[in-house]
Amino acid sequence: MDLLLIFHVAVSVIALLWGGLFSLQILQNELTEARTRIFLLLTLLTSISGVVLPADKLLPSHLFVALTLLLLAVALYARYSAGLQGRWRPIFLISSLLTFYLNAFVAVVQAFMKIPVLQPLAPTQTELPFIIAQLLLLLAFGWLIFRSCRSGPTQS
Repeated sequence: MDLLLIFHVAVSVIALLWGGLFSLQILQNELTEARTRIFLLLTLLTSISGVVLPADKLLPSHLFVALTLLLLAVALYARYSAGLQGRWRPIFLISSLLTFYLNAFVAVVQAFMKIPVLQPLAPTQTELPFIIAQLLLLLAFGWLIFRSCRSGPTQS
């Protein structure tokens, strides 16, 4: 396995785990500046390392990276330029959690492609198990975003 791919996979797994912690901390109103910076940095590293992986053509993953980087730029602006003031607080929450959702979406895609026990369940990723997994993921993130926007302060 190529060193860049190993780095990308390792950072992606860490970013997913940290994204889970980041989300819980938002819901519990315990998010700190350091935790936010780590989440944003890991998300950025995941995106950048994914887009520089060798490819012969434009892939759906490249579009996900472009969307993730756009959302990440919005989250960074909301946090560091707008200071989470007024409408920028929910904009930060929505954009940062959507970057986490996109990374989780790709992780589910990769799981069905690479994990031997999941491959036969959805070989073309149009089968019901894959659709159900992605639908549950979407519902979970919809709930998470809704709850986070209704909670109190974002940073302590």
